[in-house]
Amino acid sequence: MSERPDTSTSPPVIRAADAGSVDAAAARAAEVLAEGGVVVLPTETVYGVAALVSRPRAFEAMCRLCGGDPARPATVHVAGLEQGMRLLDGEDRALRRLLAKLLAAPITVVIEQPREQTAARLQAMGLDPALIDRIDDDGTVSLRCPSEPVARRVLELAPEPVVAVGAAAAGQPLPLEAQTAIDNVRGEVDLVIDAGRARHGKPSAIVRLSPGERTWYGRVVREGVLDRRILEKLLRCTVLLVCTGNTCRSPMAEALARRMLARSRGIEPDELEAAGFSVRSAGVSALGGGPATEQAVGAMAGLDLDLTAHRARPLTPQLIEEADLIYCMTRDHRASVLQMAPSAEDRTMTLRPEGDVPDPIGQDQAAYQHCAEVIEKALRQRFEEQQL
Repeated sequence: MSERPDTSTSPPVIRAADAGSVDAAAARAAEVLAEGGVVVLPTETVYGVAALVSRPRAFEAMCRLCGGDPARPATVHVAGLEQGMRLLDGEDRALRRLLAKLLAAPITVVIEQPREQTAARLQAMGLDPALIDRIDDDGTVSLRCPSEPVARRVLELAPEPVVAVGAAAAGQPLPLEAQTAIDNVRGEVDLVIDAGRARHGKPSAIVRLSPGERTWYGRVVREGVLDRRILEKLLRCTVLLVCTGNTCRSPMAEALARRMLARSRGIEPDELEAAGFSVRSAGVSALGGGPATEQAVGAMAGLDLDLTAHRARPLTPQLIEEADLIYCMTRDHRASVLQMAPSAEDRTMTLRPEGDVPDPIGQDQAAYQHCAEVIEKALRQRFEEQQL
């Protein structure tokens, strides 16, 4: 780590050139922010100008240097989901589930939330509720979670929420490097952290989240590093049901889950995708292409559901990666999922909280009907628990 002496025309620059300098650079940046300074920070998209939300001089300078209006709010930058949820309804599992995906990507997330709720959150953090005007934009709060290591560490160390804007006014070059950011703001900042060229070299995408009945609706406002196709995929909630061969338990669970989710929203099952939901099933030992068992088809027909078009699908890492919630028929199935994708542990669980869903394969029609009843009851319990 090296520091360039301050001059009348250029700010101090700390170059975090290797992993060993990240903590020292971040500690100094957090200290400057706490003292009421303005800091140029790197992100994986572009360089930004940052300040603590409660420091009026720093906030106004940040906005002025980037061509913004000090009377307008800025985006809150956070080190992770938990830090972001401090400004939101921490008990809203649907919002938490969606933000866990969006904040892990180069996306600025605009969340609709009543002003009084935001003010209450600030007060709970020991801050003046009047600061709401610096982060609330007509009933919305914007969050961004940079993955760049120095920026992430600065946000972890900062004593309160950090707000930031891109280090460029309209018409200025995109600040992909520290020097461009310095030139754009005319050096009028207290510290610059130089972590090299921004990895993506494009601004973050922007999505907006609106609350609905038992769900959140997402809308793409601006493409960026990620295009619209990927953004719309991230905005969808995907439920994956897993059994062994994907011919009886998980196909029945898929059909029941689709109807349950649709009914709770007053729509038809074939409208779920448009409403932002995807329900899939797979088997840890499925060969692929086989139909549902005759008894499973019969059990679902008795509930006015049609499984005749179902074809077995093998479980894959991609299916696991794309799923927000993974419900397994047994503990062994859960172990198989986690063996394939250990990172899915927090979103993988048995469908029945109290144990396994017994396998009806080889048994009579009554066993399948009982299995369907067990699955439906467990789905209702899990969906209520997850606020689906």
